[in-house]
Amino acid sequence: MPAKGTRVRDKAKTKAALIEVAEELFARHGYEGASLELIARQVGVDRALIPYYFKNKSGLYQAIIAKNAGDVRDKLEEAMPEGVSAPEAMRIYIRSLVEIISERSNFAALIIREHVSTAFMGDQASAAELLGFYRITLQILEMGWRERVFRKVDPHLFHLNLVGSTIYFTTTERFRQNADLQEKSLNLRPELTAYIDHMTSILMDGLLTAP
Repeated sequence: MPAKGTRVRDKAKTKAALIEVAEELFARHGYEGASLELIARQVGVDRALIPYYFKNKSGLYQAIIAKNAGDVRDKLEEAMPEGVSAPEAMRIYIRSLVEIISERSNFAALIIREHVSTAFMGDQASAAELLGFYRITLQILEMGWRERVFRKVDPHLFHLNLVGSTIYFTTTERFRQNADLQEKSLNLRPELTAYIDHMTSILMDGLLTAP
């Protein structure tokens, strides 16, 4: 993030800085709480540049969703090897998706806000990017059905189980940290590897036609 008050002059860098700073402020303060004035001040540019690059506040918000979703999709595609069986591909996919989302706590928080808000249902660009990694889920399921190693499951519900649980796990980290300090016996802060193993076991047990 650029230092507070530092002027960013390059057009590409300015746009990237606005997205980076706004992402953090939207995640921290919510859509209404993060004003364009605050975002511009943190980046060190004039407020008028935000409508210039993004048309309005909603455009900036949707640009953040689309960029992050596209980055997640690209990283997932890079993580998927060729020539492996459907079960192995799904295990790699589950691990990769959890690791990638867990590194993007701001994006996870924005996804929750996006889906619970009645005002913001996503534009076509952000919706297309979000659907991008659902299609990866579907492709692996279809491969498993062709190989006759996966049971027939609803692909959307399967995807919701994986992504929804991972987003919740990521966004509740601070709450679980505070709660764990009060009651350590509850073990509210499992290691990321333990969570990945748990999700892999639960999802694959329900998916495989044979153990």
